[in-house]
Amino acid sequence: MRDSKSNDTLNVIIIQTQKFFVFPAAILICVNLISISDFGKLSLGLILAQFTLIASEFGINQKIIIASYGARPPKNLVMTLLRIKILATIGTSLLVMGVILLFYPESTFVFSVLCLSAIAQSFFLFIASYYRSFRNYKVESYGVTIGNASLLLLIASLYAIDRANINTLSTAILVARLFSLSYSTLYFLMDNGVGDQTGQPVEQFRRTMLDLIPISGVTIFSFAYLYIDLFLIQIYLGYGDVGEYQLAFRIVLLTMIAPEIFNHLMLPRMSQQYKQDRTGYLQTFRNSMVVMLCLSLIFAGMTYLLSGFVIDVLFSGDHTNSKQYVVLLLPLIVLRFIGAPIGIRILLEGFFFKRLAAMGAAIVVGVTMNLILIPHKGVYGVIYSTITVHILLNVLYFAIATRTKPVGTSL
Repeated sequence: MRDSKSNDTLNVIIIQTQKFFVFPAAILICVNLISISDFGKLSLGLILAQFTLIASEFGINQKIIIASYGARPPKNLVMTLLRIKILATIGTSLLVMGVILLFYPESTFVFSVLCLSAIAQSFFLFIASYYRSFRNYKVESYGVTIGNASLLLLIASLYAIDRANINTLSTAILVARLFSLSYSTLYFLMDNGVGDQTGQPVEQFRRTMLDLIPISGVTIFSFAYLYIDLFLIQIYLGYGDVGEYQLAFRIVLLTMIAPEIFNHLMLPRMSQQYKQDRTGYLQTFRNSMVVMLCLSLIFAGMTYLLSGFVIDVLFSGDHTNSKQYVVLLLPLIVLRFIGAPIGIRILLEGFFFKRLAAMGAAIVVGVTMNLILIPHKGVYGVIYSTITVHILLNVLYFAIATRTKPVGTSL
């Protein structure tokens, strides 16, 4: 049992290290291969791709983990969620293509290819979540490794033959993610251990759809309050400022490996505790808040000390603005870290609509502040509004999470 837990932890660390270091590093390498304006365009395309991934995911990955309570999901649940995912993907694809053709016709190829890569990644993550629901992280670990290794090799090959440009780099991302999807799909099809079927498919489809709507709303709103500012930067300031801001923002995002590891390991565990041991569940929540706060201060300090050196050494050109942006974004690390255990508690205790209301308020505040500040303060205005929105959300989330006490416990 101890070896199994150690392997689980190792695989999660491998997954999140690649998610927050290897893939971001591959994208940041592009700063040296293309112009800062093209890097801004690539970054905006990746944000559209991220929306495609989130919307087509539709809260399904969280649902399959929560509904399984640490056991292998039943086959009918998996097939129901897969059908919903296909429908969500079709709807999302049509919406995103409409946006691209209407607002970004000059970037149709790049943005379309990146969104296709997001669809491939979305189905890979669906299969990974199926195995993660009963704490099998090996499939995701291997799939992520195959994808990232392929991406690095493709980027190196493009550089070697002097064919690295925004079109070929976006295509490389698509090909790499197709490799990950191919591996996970083959593994899933060869695995005959899907659980027994229970319940009526039609009724379960309807009930599951209703359950997923608030979860998907939360994930889409999360994307909106976090990334809508990039589109406003592009509108007001242009792709060059998007590139400088994204260089800083992606360096800060490297620290998010800790809360992501926390979510991967603790969501299945806390889901099981919430069902079987409410007292232990609340104690885990308290301990997690303290641990994540301490870790956030350590990561923020390391980022402050190392970010300027890293930018100077790794990226050609003058990125003085990006170095200043990193320092101003440091509070975001603390806010995102302590928000991780609060988010899990809100998810498990079903406060979806309250969370949606909080996010809606945050989006209104963020967009309003950006519209007022960007014309006068530029990217600095975006940073001020981003920090303000995260403070507001953490206060609202904590109030929501601690308002209702599970039966038989005290907080």
